[in-house]
Amino acid sequence: MELLSADTWHLLRDKHRSIVDPWIAPRLERRARQEKHPVDDFLFEYYPISPKKLRNWHPGFGLALEATAEEFDELADRRYVFLDDAISISESWLSESQDSFLKTRDFLALTHSRPARSGCFGLHEWAMVLGQDEIRHEAWPLRLSQEQIRAT
Repeated sequence: MELLSADTWHLLRDKHRSIVDPWIAPRLERRARQEKHPVDDFLFEYYPISPKKLRNWHPGFGLALEATAEEFDELADRRYVFLDDAISISESWLSESQDSFLKTRDFLALTHSRPARSGCFGLHEWAMVLGQDEIRHEAWPLRLSQEQIRAT
């Protein structure tokens, strides 16, 4: 297993965070104010990934991180182990998760092998509000009326 120096992985981790933080910060700020946003809420609530998980950086399989015990404690994640001053993926977690990994790999391979389907033109969004009397995000008006949605 290749060992990444602390300086190297800290730079990679920080670069990752600089990319995702601009997406995460507005979400956390709105949530603290109990404000809603129709697109942002949907992306964070429909897809089961929290801002904290999105902010986590992982080096990839086959790499270990030169680290201190304090850095390992900050992870607080059972997927990792700390051994010989390095953080790496737990073999037992990998073993437990193998079926899930294989299913995900197969799904992604099949998806990649098929042509993209982009002919919905947003109709799924309209279907979600068709006939709805209650508007989920009243501060964000629909672009079409119920009559226009029905006609479409």
